[in-house]
Amino acid sequence: VTPHREDGDKMDPHVSVPMEKGTSPAAVAEAEPADDPE
Repeated sequence: VTPHREDGDKMDPHVSVPMEKGTSPAAVAEAEPADDPE
């Protein structure tokens, strides 16, 4: 049985930190190589 706590005894949820979009390594590995002009 979980003991009840009084209101106000709660922790705030973690806030997500915004991150810049980047290229994922998996997307780079799956990309086809560019054709070399000859």
